[in-house]
Amino acid sequence: MFSCCQLMDRFNIFQSRNVQKNVPGGAVATSWSVMFGHPAGLAFAAQIVEAQMIDNPNDFGWLIRGLMVFGFKTIAPTYLGASYVHP
Repeated sequence: MFSCCQLMDRFNIFQSRNVQKNVPGGAVATSWSVMFGHPAGLAFAAQIVEAQMIDNPNDFGWLIRGLMVFGFKTIAPTYLGASYVHP
């Protein structure tokens, strides 16, 4: 779950609750693991593997049921990075 919260110097800043929060042992300071990069560093693919046409049991007509698979792959690792951010 993420949302675009602001634009900073032509970069979209996204906010997520899924970002890992790190608390070093015994330290008070908190840091966050942050991922960043350019869309050209990733490839995305999606494909419908199976599809069925079935009779609609609740109404007139047909339903189409399918299985869609998708995934990402890193194609240019120099376009991506990770960092720890301290407030």
